[in-house]
Amino acid sequence: MPKTRQTLAPEELASLTLAWEAWEKGVSTPARRIVRARLHLVFLFVRYGGLRLKEVLGMHARALLDLESGLLSVPGDNAREIMLPLGCMHHFRRILSLPEAENAGFLSLDEGFVRRKFYLVAETCSLDPSRAAPRALRYARALELLSLRVPLSMVQKYLGQPGPAAAFFLNFAGGELADYILSKARAGRDAKDNIFVGIATGAKMGLRRAEIEIACFGNTLIRAQASLDRLQDLDLGSHRQVVTFRIPPNAMALALSPCQTSQANTLEATLTGLHADAVEGFATAHLACGATLTVALEWGNICPSDLYEGRRVWLHFAAASVEIEG
Repeated sequence: MPKTRQTLAPEELASLTLAWEAWEKGVSTPARRIVRARLHLVFLFVRYGGLRLKEVLGMHARALLDLESGLLSVPGDNAREIMLPLGCMHHFRRILSLPEAENAGFLSLDEGFVRRKFYLVAETCSLDPSRAAPRALRYARALELLSLRVPLSMVQKYLGQPGPAAAFFLNFAGGELADYILSKARAGRDAKDNIFVGIATGAKMGLRRAEIEIACFGNTLIRAQASLDRLQDLDLGSHRQVVTFRIPPNAMALALSPCQTSQANTLEATLTGLHADAVEGFATAHLACGATLTVALEWGNICPSDLYEGRRVWLHFAAASVEIEG
């Protein structure tokens, strides 16, 4: 029999997140609004930061979180610095702008009281409370980061999970994390992101290489380069040939506005998933036709705070970087 999922699926996480927003607003008296804002902030730190509940309840959030960059300094035995998703920072800014948030004990709440409220909000959107508990949400965040191609070692660091506890970490929630890693491993070393199918509609010859036009993503033309021998293998002739091709995640340069480059390909997309730290980022970008690309990011001249879910971006990549699989 298939295992029962013990962490929330992405659509359930989205539903729970909206339920918390509605629950916070669902009172009229100022005192109760403040209490619910405090509880909502606890949820946000667990949901997006993957923090332990005890870590959150002991934090002076106003002093430890940079509200501009989203950099959070987590103190304690598993001290670390993490980047919160910039798309949710408006909630942190709103709640932490309350005068009461200046108090170091703003998040000092009774743990049992907090857990009961987590269960209550889960029930408002018909979710199993045990799967929306703080610990389950923490590991749901781990799965979310892994799905964004964040390496396991970085996910462990993000959650403050020490190396010796790796087995416990992977076996949490009936082994869902371990199953995820194993499924990726079973796909083989050659498992790759960004593999698509298109129709080779034409080619032009150079002295050493050929440039092939591939129609895909609706009416978009992708230009790829291949050796002359490879072109002969494809046997395009006068007819159109269905080909499989790959755009490597680290071959794309991301721009915040349309611009001219020497690279042959440009795709307009919307960011739908983002994880970033001070050195690098991992994003998913959704094209208008419905296709999704994985993009590896370096910051260069782009500030991480300029990227957020829903942001329109332009992806540039060279024809030589497109790998024709067959």
